Amino acid sequence: MVKYIKFKKVSDEFTTHEFRGGNEQVEVFLFDKPIASIKSDSEAAIDELIASQDVKIACQIISKEEFISLVKTTKQYERVCEIVKEKIAYLLKDIKTKYPEEERETSSTQLEEARKYKKTLNEDDAPFLKTLAENENDTVEAFANAVIQNNETFKALSASALSEKRKLKQQLLSEWGA
Repeated sequence: MVKYIKFKKVSDEFTTHEFRGGNEQVEVFLFDKPIASIKSDSEAAIDELIASQDVKIACQIISKEEFISLVKTTKQYERVCEIVKEKIAYLLKDIKTKYPEEERETSSTQLEEARKYKKTLNEDDAPFLKTLAENENDTVEAFANAVIQNNETFKALSASALSEKRKLKQQLLSEWGA
C-alpha cells in the first residue's frame, strides 16, 4: 500500500521541523519539496507514522494524482527525466547511425514514391527514387524495395526506443509509488 502526503517545513529558533521517519515496516520517499510517498504492507503502520509527526508540519494525505502533479515539480523528477533522456539518446544513436539525417528528412517522399511505384511499376511515379537509382547505377525497383524495408525497420526500432523510454520512466516513478 502507498499513501501520499504533503506537509509544511517549519523552522523555529532551534530546528527545522519536517517529515521524519521510516523503519523496517515503512519506506518513506522524501523530495526536495514538502511531499512524500509512504509504502508499507501495513496501512496501520503508515497511519501510525503519519500520526507520530510533529503537528507543526501539518501532514495531509493527498491523492495519487495530486502527488504526481507535485512530484513533476521536483529535482528528483528532473533527474528521472534526465536518465530517461540519456537512455533514449543511447537507443536513438543506433537509429541515427543506420538512418542518417538526410535519409530521415526525405523518408516520407521516398516511402510515398516507393509505394506508388510498387502499385504502378511506372518509374515516372517515383522521380526522387529514379534519380537516386540512376546516380547509383541501380533500379527503381531495388530502391523501392529497400525504402519499404528500411521504413519497416525504422518503425520497429523507433517503437522499441519509445517503448523503452516509457517503461524506464514508469519503472523509476513506480519506485516512489507514483
